[in-house]
Amino acid sequence: KYGIDKVMAFTATLSRTNRWWQSFEKTFGVSVEDFYAEYDSYAQWFAEYFSPGWRSSKF
Repeated sequence: KYGIDKVMAFTATLSRTNRWWQSFEKTFGVSVEDFYAEYDSYAQWFAEYFSPGWRSSKF
């Protein structure tokens, strides 16, 4: 099962000190914060598109 804990563990490895991120920032000229902001807005749009009213519904 691919739970949120796995996702959190994965994102935790993508810290500022991570060499992969540093090379990523150098290559694309984008910061981690910008990347996450973009991803977050996209994920919210995605969820809104496929299941409208997900914010108000209780899980």
